[in-house]
Amino acid sequence: MKKFFCAFLSLLFILSFSASALAATITGSSGSVSFDLTGSYIPATQSDTYSVDIVWGSMDFEYHEADKVWSPSSHSYVANGSPYWTCDEGSNIITITNHSSKPISAALSYTADANYSHISASFDKTTINLDAPAENSTQDSAPTETATVTISGTLASNTTNNVKLGSVTITLSPQSSSSSSGSTSGGTVDTTTPVGYLNLYSKLESNTTDIKYNIYAQSSSVYVAEFTASAEAVMDTSDGPDTIICINNTNYYIYETANEDKYFFFTPGSTVTISTEKYDDFEGRTYNKATSVEEGTSYRMTIDLSAMTATLEEIS
Repeated sequence: MKKFFCAFLSLLFILSFSASALAATITGSSGSVSFDLTGSYIPATQSDTYSVDIVWGSMDFEYHEADKVWSPSSHSYVANGSPYWTCDEGSNIITITNHSSKPISAALSYTADANYSHISASFDKTTINLDAPAENSTQDSAPTETATVTISGTLASNTTNNVKLGSVTITLSPQSSSSSSGSTSGGTVDTTTPVGYLNLYSKLESNTTDIKYNIYAQSSSVYVAEFTASAEAVMDTSDGPDTIICINNTNYYIYETANEDKYFFFTPGSTVTISTEKYDDFEGRTYNKATSVEEGTSYRMTIDLSAMTATLEEIS
């Protein structure tokens, strides 16, 4: 079988070679023939390589009992404030650097230990997309992003120090063509199904009306609304804000950052706080009616429920 297989290959080689051969016939007693030699340049085959550096801090967190003060009336120490978590500076930072020949995507997730399922960890970015470094660039210039981990929940007073609360998992994958590179604040926006709406109190001809724009999820805490304003948007002057962010059937209202008892309307590039509190009736107060969202202009509103802030920017 082995000899037959080798002979078969030889036959194939002869046939394939002769199929591309050229020939000439010399009929006299003397003569010559000449023919050209040709050459072609074949570039090297480039294979992709994936190499990603992931660096994280100690991830050591400390749960502080609420501070206490002496009560003269009860002759005892009573809580003054709320419990809180702290960590050393930089110890809750994850840094991801891409040295690959292709863009990559990193997904961050947290799994609580079975004994501490009541404690949760969150990230300021749940997905990080990084471009490939420029060819012949230095190591220091490789695309890099950081994510910050925060902890919430309570820890019993008899808990052992440095007890395992859970695990952070970072899953790497080639970046899809629909992913945007750089800081994602949570990843690629899923535009398949709206999770809520942005309600703008807008000026339409001589009347005012509510105009709703879809909101889509970018992560578990970051949401995005991209829209072209179909009318100028102005601040309501009678009964509090008609600018409502509704996400998963929960309403959020917009406050001015500097003065939370006054309602604020967006200007491009602004950041304001949002609240779930029910607003009061502000009828009779004076408000700035300056138009801040212009008809026909496209905007992207990014809503961060973990920070309780919203930012508006103009987009082309």
